[in-house]
Amino acid sequence: MSRSLKWTLAVSAVFAASSMFSACNKQEAALSKSLSEGSTEVAAQTSKSVVVYFSQTGATKKLAQVIKEARHADEFELLLVKPFPSTYDSTIAEVRAERESKQWPALVNAKLDVDKYDTVFLGYPIMFGTFTTPIYTFLEANDFSGKVVVPFCTYGSGGRK
Repeated sequence: MSRSLKWTLAVSAVFAASSMFSACNKQEAALSKSLSEGSTEVAAQTSKSVVVYFSQTGATKKLAQVIKEARHADEFELLLVKPFPSTYDSTIAEVRAERESKQWPALVNAKLDVDKYDTVFLGYPIMFGTFTTPIYTFLEANDFSGKVVVPFCTYGSGGRK
């Protein structure tokens, strides 16, 4: 390849790259300007999220807080009318009995105004290989038709020391 052809190709490549970056910068500037001028319009188009969770030991609550902050979501902590027992073995016995009888525990706040939200993040600890029993109560009390439900869970491998 001749020296002049190499030079021509190099100049063409530099010109093409600079044109491409210039176009990208112009698009970025236009997008930035439209976002700053129309920020209420953009905000109106974003989905509204809520983080719903039940936390036995606080681990699920910590993860729920991270999601809440990252998504700028509302928070809805599920609370038991009668809390689980304070010891590991007693809690396991109670949860086992609830599962066998399919009698889910009562929640102080089982009903959520689901219509306000597009996305529901649902957090829970794992017990017996699946979500803990208060989640059954919550799921039975609410209709999630047309909603995006994103489950998340924590697992601590038991409480025995």
